[in-house]
Amino acid sequence: MKSATVQGGPHGLVYINTDQTLVVDDQLQNGATYYYVVSSVNDAGEGPDSAEVSATPRQ
Repeated sequence: MKSATVQGGPHGLVYINTDQTLVVDDQLQNGATYYYVVSSVNDAGEGPDSAEVSATPRQ
């Protein structure tokens, strides 16, 4: 999973784990919007990023 604080990136790596389907990003600030993409990696290399989604944490 990769995230950015501006729409369209650049996206920095947040989390790598091939065994998890639930990921928690605990370095967030309330009220700030974060933009996320994911990609897959195998022996042939990294695939393209997914469509971008956004989230804004609120307390």
